[in-house]
Amino acid sequence: MFEKVSWEFKKYLGFWKVFFSIFAFYLCCLPKELAVYRDAGEMAVDAWTMSIPHQPGYPLYALLSRAWISFFPFLDAAYALNIFSAFCGAMACAVLFSALKEELKLYSAFFLSVLFSLNFTVQTFSSVSEMYALNILFAVILIKTALKFFSAENLKSFDFFLFAYLCGLFLGNRTDISLLYPAFLAVFLSRLRDLDSPLKTLLLSAVFFFFGLSVYFYLMARSCSVPFINWSNPCNFENFWAVITRKSYGSTLDLISLNYDKGEMFLPNIIAYGKHLALNFNLSILFVTAGLAGLAGEEKKKIYFFLAIFFFSGPFFLYLANMPPNPHSLSIVEPYYAAADLALVFIAAYGIKTLSQNFPLFVKTAAAMTLFFTLYLNFPQSYRANLKVAGNYARDVFSLVPENSILVAKKDVQLFSLWYYGYAKNKRPDLAIVSQGLSGADWYAKSPIVSGKVEYMERLSQDAESWLRLKKKSGKRIFATNDCDLPPDIPKRAMGLVWELYPENSGPCISCLEKHSFSSFKKPYNDFFVKDIAFSYAMGVCEVFSQALKDKKVDSSLMGKMDKAEWLDDSIPDTYFLRGLYLFSEGKHKESLGYLEKADAAYLASLVKAREYAALPDIVESIKNSRAQALLTLGAANERAGFFNKSEQAYLQALNLNPELPQAHFNLAVLYWDKNKAEAKRRLLSVLSLDPYNREAARYLRILEGK
Repeated sequence: MFEKVSWEFKKYLGFWKVFFSIFAFYLCCLPKELAVYRDAGEMAVDAWTMSIPHQPGYPLYALLSRAWISFFPFLDAAYALNIFSAFCGAMACAVLFSALKEELKLYSAFFLSVLFSLNFTVQTFSSVSEMYALNILFAVILIKTALKFFSAENLKSFDFFLFAYLCGLFLGNRTDISLLYPAFLAVFLSRLRDLDSPLKTLLLSAVFFFFGLSVYFYLMARSCSVPFINWSNPCNFENFWAVITRKSYGSTLDLISLNYDKGEMFLPNIIAYGKHLALNFNLSILFVTAGLAGLAGEEKKKIYFFLAIFFFSGPFFLYLANMPPNPHSLSIVEPYYAAADLALVFIAAYGIKTLSQNFPLFVKTAAAMTLFFTLYLNFPQSYRANLKVAGNYARDVFSLVPENSILVAKKDVQLFSLWYYGYAKNKRPDLAIVSQGLSGADWYAKSPIVSGKVEYMERLSQDAESWLRLKKKSGKRIFATNDCDLPPDIPKRAMGLVWELYPENSGPCISCLEKHSFSSFKKPYNDFFVKDIAFSYAMGVCEVFSQALKDKKVDSSLMGKMDKAEWLDDSIPDTYFLRGLYLFSEGKHKESLGYLEKADAAYLASLVKAREYAALPDIVESIKNSRAQALLTLGAANERAGFFNKSEQAYLQALNLNPELPQAHFNLAVLYWDKNKAEAKRRLLSVLSLDPYNREAARYLRILEGK
C-alpha cells in the first residue's frame, strides 16, 4: 500500500513542483488589495454581495468566487480573489506541464509551462479579481482531455459524456472558451465511429452538454431574489435570454467595434498580436516554426488540432472583435490572446521534440535565453505587489465628497473601484455612487445599489436639465468624477478628481489637491488602466488650474502641482498649455513660449496617435480644433516677444487645422497691419464672412478703407 502511495506521489511530483513554484511567484507579484483592471472592482463587489455580474452573467465564476472568499473571511475580498486567480493561473500551468510531459522530456515540459506562466497576459490576469485565469485553466483541462481522444484505444461512452458536460459547464465561466470548440468537435466526432452506438452516444453527449450549461439558470434564480446589483434583471426568460446572448452588446466584444466596417481593424490587431508574440515568445518562435514544419510527420493530426484552436481563438476572434488599435481597446482584447498563445505552446512542444533529436544543446540554450528575456522584459510591469492605486483613488475621491451626496462616475475602473470601497468595504455607505452609463436603465434604477439611496433616477446625458432634475428631486449635492461626460454649459466647481455640479461655492478648490495621493504611482506604469487613473489625477490638477487661472488665483504651489501632473502623464497638452497661458497673462511672453511650444508638440503627437489608432473622425476634429486654439496663443506670444515670422507661422497653421477660425484671420490682419495693407484687408474680410457681427474687425476695416 505504502509503495503504491509513494509511486503515485512520485508520478505527480513534477505537477506539484510546477504548481507551487508558479503559485508562490504569482503570490509575490499580485496586489494586496483591489487591482486596477477592467471589471475587477465589479467582480469583487458581485462576489461579496452575491450580485448578478454584467452580461453574460458569468454564473460559474460568480458561484466559485463567492465560495472562495467564504473560506478566507479574514482577508480583504478583492485580495482573496486575486489569490484565487493566482491559484487558477498556477494550476493551469501545472495542468499544461502534465499534458506536455506526455509528449516531451521533463525539462522541455517544464520550460514551456514556465514560459507560459511568464506570459505578460497570463501573469496579469492571474493577479486580478477577474475570471480570465479560471478560463485558461478550463481551456487547458479541456485540451488535455481532448488529447486523450487521439491516443486512447478503448474509449468509452463515459469519456464522451464527461467531455461534453465539461464543455457545457465551462461556458458558464466565459463564453469565449467556445472558440476552442470547433477543434474539439472535430476530434470528438472523429472518434465516435469507434463506439458500438455512436448516434446514441452523440445524443446523450448533447444532453450532458446542456446539463453543464444549465449553470446559467443560477442567474435567473438569484435575480428573482433582488440582489444588490441585479444586472439586466434576468428574472424572466426574455431578460435571461438577452443576458446570456449579450443583446445590448450586439453580440460584439465591445460597442466600440460597431463604428468600423467588418474586418476593417483586422490587420492592425494582427500586428498588435505579433508584437505580443515577439515579447512573450521571443526566441521560442523558432520552436513554433519547427513544430509547423512537422505537419507532414507523425504528429500532424495534433498539430492541425492546435492550428484550429489558434485560428479560431486568434485571427478569427480578432476579425470578429474588430477593435481599433488604441491602448484602451487593445487592453480589452489582450486577455483573449492567452488561448491562441496556449495553442502555440503545444505547437512549440512538437518543434522542441523534433529539434532535440539533432540539436539538443541549441534547444536548451534557446530555452534558457527565452525564459531570461521574457522575465526581464515583463517583470517591471507584471510586478504589482506595491500597487495601491485603486484604494488610494477611492479614498481620495471619498475625502472630497461630503456626507449623503450623490457621486456620479463613468469609466469602469473608476466606477467599480468606488463601488467596491464604498459598499463592499463599507467606506462610504452614505453615498449614492451612480453609474452615468447605466443611469437610464430601468433595471439599474430598481436595483438596491440605487433604489435604496436615490428615489429618482433618469439618464444623465449631455442635457444639463437632467442633472439639475436629479439635484432638485433628490435634495442632495451632486458630484461627478472627472471621467464623466458633462454638458459643456453646466455650472461646476473643480476639486481635482471630482467636480461639484451646481456648486454652493464658486471658484476652484485649490486646497483639495492636497488630499490627492500622487505618490501612489510608480513608473513605468503596469498597464493602460494604471495610466488611465494617473491621467485622471493629472487632468484633475489641470481643471483646478484652469479655473484658478480664470479667477487669477494661480500661485507657485499650484504651478508645482502642474509639474506633478506633467510627471503623471506627459502626453497631456493641457499641462503645458495652461502654464504657458498663465505666463502669457502675466506678461512673461518669452517665458511662456517654451510651454506653449511643448503644448503644440503634444497636440501634434495626439493627432499622430489618433490617426495611428484609427480614432473616430469627431475625435480627430476635436484634437485639431484644440490645437488650433493653442496655436492662436502661441502666435500671440511670439508676436508679443517680437518673433513675427514664428507668429505668422502659428496663425497659418491654426487656419490649416481649422479654416473657419475668425480669430486667426483677425490676428493675421493685425500682424500685417503695417506691412501689407492689402493682405490685412483680405483677412478682415475673411473675419466678417465667418463672423458678420464682429465689431472689432468691422472697425479696423473701416479704418483701412478710410471711412
